[in-house]
Amino acid sequence: TGVTITGDAGATTLNGIPFFAADSSIYTHNVSGTDDTAAQNAGYGVNALDAITTGDHNSAFGFKALSGNTTGARNVGLGRSALEVPDTENDNIAIGYNAMAGAVAGGESNIAIGSEAGTAITTGDNNVFLGHQAGYALTTSTGNVAIGYRAGENITTGAGTNVLVGPNAGEAITTGLRNMMIGQAGNDFDTENDNLGIGHGALGGAIAGGEDNVAIGNG
Repeated sequence: TGVTITGDAGATTLNGIPFFAADSSIYTHNVSGTDDTAAQNAGYGVNALDAITTGDHNSAFGFKALSGNTTGARNVGLGRSALEVPDTENDNIAIGYNAMAGAVAGGESNIAIGSEAGTAITTGDNNVFLGHQAGYALTTSTGNVAIGYRAGENITTGAGTNVLVGPNAGEAITTGLRNMMIGQAGNDFDTENDNLGIGHGALGGAIAGGEDNVAIGNG
């Protein structure tokens, strides 16, 4: 049977699951102890969006999804502990187990999709991670794109703007900047900049200072 939410501060249950409505928002727990004017939010799951105060237009689905969010707006967290810790940040999307689940402190406009994708982001902005542990160690680096299993897994800091596509693409890069790797490429160098590798194993060695290289073709 259906469930009817009664009144702006009304609450009811369905098969033992509580539903609480306020300011055009709906939650599976009573947030009246923290909620101020937060509007148009959806929080489904134990402790999902349970600290919300004034943040609007958030969607949280899963255990502790967006649990720490207070004033942040326009965030999406889907999965166990996805976007668990952020509180005031805006415009982040995290989908997957522990996706972007770390101590976010200012990081905004990030997309992390995949188990443990972008899980260490703190102040990094404008990153796109897609794949299991893609961008896993990134903390403050900005503007990176990593798509594939463990792509860009070890990037940490710097104005990154790396583009890494493929399984393990750029996996060992830590602070290297402006690298582009397509295929299982560039997976064994760390701090070097401005390299382009296209093809399985292209620029795949332990480069020690080599920069501004272009390698196209398998191996």
